[in-house]
Amino acid sequence: MSTPISKDDKNVGDIEQGNEGSNKHHRRRSSSSLRFPSSVTDRASSVHDTAIINSLRQSVAADCQQIDEAQDAQTLTPGDSLLQQTIENACHSAFGIIGVDVWVFDEIDSSFYHAAYHRHHMYAPKNTSAKYALAQIEDTSLINHVPPTRQVPGCGLAGYFWSICSSNDRSNTWRELRAITSDPDQPVDVRTQLLEASGYGKACGIVFDIRGYRGIVIYFARLSADYNQLSEVTNEIHLRVSADLIGAVSCSSITSAASANVKKMRNARTLARIRAKMLALAAFASLGNKGKGLQTNYEHTYIEDDEEDKPKRFSLSRRISSIYASRTYRERQFPIIRESYRARLLQDCIDCVHRKVFKLVEKSKGGQMQPPPPMPWTQTIWVFVGVFTTMSILSAASGALKDATNEQYGIILAPLGALVTLQYSLTAAPASQPRNAIYGQVVSLAIALIVNLVIPTSSWARVPVTTALAISTMYKLAVIHPPAGASSAIFSLNDHTVVDFAFILVGSVIAILIAIPLNNLNDKRQYPMYYAFIRDRWSAKLSRAIRICFPCSKNKVIEMHEDISTRSARSFERSRR
Repeated sequence: MSTPISKDDKNVGDIEQGNEGSNKHHRRRSSSSLRFPSSVTDRASSVHDTAIINSLRQSVAADCQQIDEAQDAQTLTPGDSLLQQTIENACHSAFGIIGVDVWVFDEIDSSFYHAAYHRHHMYAPKNTSAKYALAQIEDTSLINHVPPTRQVPGCGLAGYFWSICSSNDRSNTWRELRAITSDPDQPVDVRTQLLEASGYGKACGIVFDIRGYRGIVIYFARLSADYNQLSEVTNEIHLRVSADLIGAVSCSSITSAASANVKKMRNARTLARIRAKMLALAAFASLGNKGKGLQTNYEHTYIEDDEEDKPKRFSLSRRISSIYASRTYRERQFPIIRESYRARLLQDCIDCVHRKVFKLVEKSKGGQMQPPPPMPWTQTIWVFVGVFTTMSILSAASGALKDATNEQYGIILAPLGALVTLQYSLTAAPASQPRNAIYGQVVSLAIALIVNLVIPTSSWARVPVTTALAISTMYKLAVIHPPAGASSAIFSLNDHTVVDFAFILVGSVIAILIAIPLNNLNDKRQYPMYYAFIRDRWSAKLSRAIRICFPCSKNKVIEMHEDISTRSARSFERSRR
């Protein structure tokens, strides 16, 4: 005797003796218990399953909140323990890495939430202030413990590296933490300051993207660590692969927890259906044992109408089973598409626009950061003296040049006014450094001179094309300099020559030479933070090429080192005597 099948069984598609079409239907509806939006469940799987993973993460977080925290407050789930083990392996097997910090990007509000943190067991700060700063980060029992808070792009270490790195980078970007914390362009982040105070000197951020589940892994090194050894090819590849593995394990912990929840709900629903079927079987069996059988009014369902003395028993479950089987067979042979391709595509576009608008509104509300405090009067007076001195010298030089050339040539002071603003107000900013000031002006003015030869002065497109090309090229070459963008716009307005180009470069060099002593006379200032006109890799290759091409220079260097070593040995012996 076949069992009756309810309407809920047909909707779920969990039939014990179903055909291939019903199995496909069951796989398609298995995730409906999480109550995802229709735009998520109806969308076909793609490489970037961002919406699905976000929904899974929200469902797992909601389930975790319902669990009593007092039961397993100190225990780790299998996913968390595997993630911690992966981070430890990445930290211990890499060169120079003493700490790892993992942040995950929330696609809903465009912020980062902290996922994991690990410190190498061999690293322990020596001085008391560094130990106390490290305890404020790691020890949750302290009163003044600083927990990791959500960060927005451009704020904090996660937001800072997120804005300058991407998942397609072929090289790792290392920065000193003191350069980030002392940068006036960066918002104040207490945790970053504590990381610097606890002995973490350098940091490197690597972005991971696992099927739309995005985040960033931050590696920490000592301040004395060598850049060349940290940027060695094997170490760089290991850090990037480990970042992808950490992201994959973090994503897998979410999907595995969501899959376990779905499995529990499916098993509970299956047990409830089995119980209902067994109760129905028991009810039908009791009815059959009491009388002559199940009395019905459906005379046309009898097998033989002429046998009135012994009517055949009517099987309700068999009739429903045959109807359901024929219906599923027709649906498998002739599938009925409820929504056309255009309708689904339109719905996906509408959902995408809704997400973009919602994200735009959330980001437009601000990052909830406090503005920087006002500067003291002593620093303000110092800025005034520096700017006044530099602009006086540049203005006098421009006037003397105009007098010598009969007003034909002069130094354009507008970009240099922006330059001294950076040099004395934003001393630690990358745009203020000599490398950006020189290279940015060279790139922008060269592009302006080339565009002036192609586009006439009367064209309205001359200024936007020149400015856009100049700024994008500086951004690509990592020599962003705002005064250089202003110089490109000024050069595109009029037909300036190479002589004006040279005078602006001379004015920039003069401003740099004046700003170096004026800033460094103040104990609160440091200028420049770096020169780096030639990067370390290129300088090493250049010195190696010079030694190969000119072996005599190599011998002279060796002799010089030998002389220095002998002199130091003699002075040491004299001191002992």
